[in-house]
Amino acid sequence: MGNETQNRKDGPPPSGKRFWRRRGVRIASATLAALFLLVVAPLAVILYPTLKTYPRSDFPAAASQLERNRQDLAHLRRLIEVDRSFSPAAQAAFTGSLDAIEQRAGDLDRAGLAMAAAKAVALADNGHTSVVGLVGGHSFNAVPIRLGWFAEDLFVIAATAEQSHLLGGEILEVNGRATEAFVDALRPHFGGPANLAREFVPNVAISPELLHATGLAESPRESAYLIRLKDGNVAQIPLLATPGAPEPLTAHVWPRRDFSPLSQTGRDAGWRHVLTTSRCRPISRAPTPIIGTTIPCPMCSMSRSTASGMPRRRACRRGSPRCWMKRRKNPYAMQSSISGSTMAATTN
Repeated sequence: MGNETQNRKDGPPPSGKRFWRRRGVRIASATLAALFLLVVAPLAVILYPTLKTYPRSDFPAAASQLERNRQDLAHLRRLIEVDRSFSPAAQAAFTGSLDAIEQRAGDLDRAGLAMAAAKAVALADNGHTSVVGLVGGHSFNAVPIRLGWFAEDLFVIAATAEQSHLLGGEILEVNGRATEAFVDALRPHFGGPANLAREFVPNVAISPELLHATGLAESPRESAYLIRLKDGNVAQIPLLATPGAPEPLTAHVWPRRDFSPLSQTGRDAGWRHVLTTSRCRPISRAPTPIIGTTIPCPMCSMSRSTASGMPRRRACRRGSPRCWMKRRKNPYAMQSSISGSTMAATTN
């Protein structure tokens, strides 16, 4: 009697579609649970420090430059709480660097503090962790030219009307330092690979204020550039800087955007571009060259006859190292940027 009651209570075993439906639900539930434990949970642990917001720091209004700088340094010290790109050794070096900066905080102006902070943050050696705003013409002053890399050479690609004769000129020295030595001197202020640091050099090279802060300029208001002009002559050109826009930047400014001949934010109509002063148009907008036509080179101002839709390699007045036509099919192509940090260095 008891067994019959138990059988009626349990009922007959499931069969057919009902059996497979129940079994499918159990398998799916087990799979989702395993997926959560093996993927979602570890991913959450990994991403949580990255998604954390930078700690807030509530300071009273600073009464002096010394107090203001100390507040900024105190805020910057908390970077290692959210940025895991610092190894234990790099954390110690970062803290020691900030201690040294704080000892001379009263002697640092905005540019001095910015470059010192950039050098400390670069100890993480991570291209995604850096100080933004080190840009002439924006947060700091700038001379009336803009620079861009063509392969291994640095050229003047934009200038005010008064300095338009410098367009297409190759930068040989900045304040008495050869271009490569100049790049090496700025390298400690940018973390990550060397090519990334090189990419940002034009932003700093145009600002005497930033260069003076790093000991690469005698004056915060003027810089001198040794330039090989388009006609082949070499001249030492001193340039006075004008103040930059006072608004702080919250994202990286990539120098490659200056390759565009279109007007840039913060520039008046008096600016000239190396492409607008020649007969050349941006390659991305120019039609495919027709065999037998000519294409002007903005670096040497010579037209190139085309043999098969592209310029011949042997017809450049400036020689093979400097004619962009032989370097890249599209030297003005933009690449993806790297997101960076604020003064307190938010990271991704």
